[in-house]
Amino acid sequence: MSELQSGLILAGVVAVVLVYGYNWWQSARRRREIERAVAAHSGRGSADAAPDPLDDGFDADAAPAQRAASRTEPQVGAAPPRRAPAPPPTTVAERYPVDDEGVDFHIGGDDEPPVPAAAPVRNEPRAVVEPREPAAPAERVLPAVTRSRPGRGPGGGLALRGDPPDTDSRVDFVIRLLPMEPLPAEQLSELLTQAPEFGHRLAVLGCPVGGQDWQPVMRQAARYEELALCLQQVDRGGLIERSSLDRFTNWVESVAEAVSAGFNPPDAGEAHAIAAAFDAFCAEADVLIGVNVVAPDVPVPATKVRALVEAAGFRLQPAGHYALEDDDGNLLITLADIDGEPFVAERIRTAAMRGVTLLLDIPRTRKPARVFNQMIQIARQVAQGIGGRVVDDQRQPLSDAGVRVIAGRVEALETRLAAQQMAPGSVLARRVFA
Repeated sequence: MSELQSGLILAGVVAVVLVYGYNWWQSARRRREIERAVAAHSGRGSADAAPDPLDDGFDADAAPAQRAASRTEPQVGAAPPRRAPAPPPTTVAERYPVDDEGVDFHIGGDDEPPVPAAAPVRNEPRAVVEPREPAAPAERVLPAVTRSRPGRGPGGGLALRGDPPDTDSRVDFVIRLLPMEPLPAEQLSELLTQAPEFGHRLAVLGCPVGGQDWQPVMRQAARYEELALCLQQVDRGGLIERSSLDRFTNWVESVAEAVSAGFNPPDAGEAHAIAAAFDAFCAEADVLIGVNVVAPDVPVPATKVRALVEAAGFRLQPAGHYALEDDDGNLLITLADIDGEPFVAERIRTAAMRGVTLLLDIPRTRKPARVFNQMIQIARQVAQGIGGRVVDDQRQPLSDAGVRVIAGRVEALETRLAAQQMAPGSVLARRVFA
């Protein structure tokens, strides 16, 4: 073997050793960056923790029972069932404390009116008072503690993006994962098939390599640098069970181990207590308003009613009711047969109707006070067209004074929702009151 060959072999060995050493150093440096970033993430979460939501005397453990007892929701046509029994399509209820004049209301279209809790006052809507138990404490803003993280970790290392948009720590239990290496969507999809059954409450988002925006992880051929696994604790069905957070955390931990990712979950007990306080507020704010239009003594042809409501901008829905939407396709008002019968083409051509009920879902509707005034105007137009009347659930005419009472309370509820950083019709409100 010549000296030249020996020198080349020696140089090759040295080069291999240098490349191996450099790769080891890079891997160790990456690991230290992730550990420092996760530590910084944990420290910021502790510093930004929300105040104890139970200081105002709210009983978090009683929240699901409270909601089940007092939730009032629409049920039109083939609407999906709720956890609490929903009233028939002609029943419209709104629950508020009686005002200083002793006036409260329960407007609906039941054939058998409920027993009134108080005598009518100057022909105003009848009083039905159904207080929640226990009585709600003095209202205070329940802080949303969704946090934005710094752009880079300690020492200018690993980037940490802000929390996914439209998440709120009063509603969502979010666990962030920082994989050691970018994670292919195909590998993550396999892990998601092992997730516990959470239905629509579970969302998995990721930040792809080279991008900054959060997106669903089901995109093929994507590789993700950071993940956010979100479990929605509060919706119209009530508060999720505390044990579900533990099952969710255990599953996310198994995902973190499978993909070699940093894992630092929030405190489940604190997160559930915050969600319980917010759920109690949502139960009180879950209000559906309706007015009835009744025909004169003789039922009117359904074709005439259809012409009037379609002229007002309503469109027939597959579930058998009419809907009025804004320019963006958001639902404003629902219109149903006062007897609960679905609107179908064959029936409309031959049937006669005793009236209709117009419904307004306050939390899910943008600017509900304005929409309520629009609903009253439409109800009066339909009543004039069929020679009928706008009435309350006792078939008594709904006076201008009664309309003003309801309008004032709709406006008050709109203000309360906005004060809780959940404006009616917002993305958050539509998620919570879905």
